[in-house]
Amino acid sequence: MSVLSFKPAKGEIKNIQRGSRELSANIMISNEMAEKVAKGELCPEKAVEIYRKRKIRNI
Repeated sequence: MSVLSFKPAKGEIKNIQRGSRELSANIMISNEMAEKVAKGELCPEKAVEIYRKRKIRNI
């Protein structure tokens, strides 16, 4: 069984990042996380949650 490679377009990544800001009151997830959302590996809510936890650890 072969695995297909999927690379979301830059515009799609930007739209997902814009959506994360609307969802989270101004948090923009990284390109890497937005790509995972586009691929279905993460839901937007989980991506924002992970981002918040990473930021808290870095404070």
